[in-house]
Amino acid sequence: MDLNTLGVFKLLNKKMDWLNQRQEVVAENIANVDTPKYKPSDLKTFTFKSALGEGHRLAPVLTNPGHQMPPSFSKEAGEVQKDKTPYETKPDGNAVVVEDQMLKMSQSSQDYTMVTNLYKKNVSLLKLVIHGGS
Repeated sequence: MDLNTLGVFKLLNKKMDWLNQRQEVVAENIANVDTPKYKPSDLKTFTFKSALGEGHRLAPVLTNPGHQMPPSFSKEAGEVQKDKTPYETKPDGNAVVVEDQMLKMSQSSQDYTMVTNLYKKNVSLLKLVIHGGS
């Protein structure tokens, strides 16, 4: 049985993918802490509501050349976006605040632990149902 076909597991996998990608973006920000004029990036916030909507979205069809096509949606775990309003910038133009990046990394780690525990609990519930509660 492939657990990725079940809705809960799909959502948990999407959240874990997003958290992995966020860790990479934050690590890149920290690695560029001394790069002049570097602006930190972050991922677009993951919400379960948006993740639920992805599977049920119908693609529009262009029926008239005068109609505009909507913007395409990213298929990746998250979209990287530059931080628009850095609150602290060094004289060389670098806007990476290490404390802020470490806070994001810590939050991602805690969230990953929580999602992993949810995954384990759901697997144990499935096992309980399969084995008849014994």
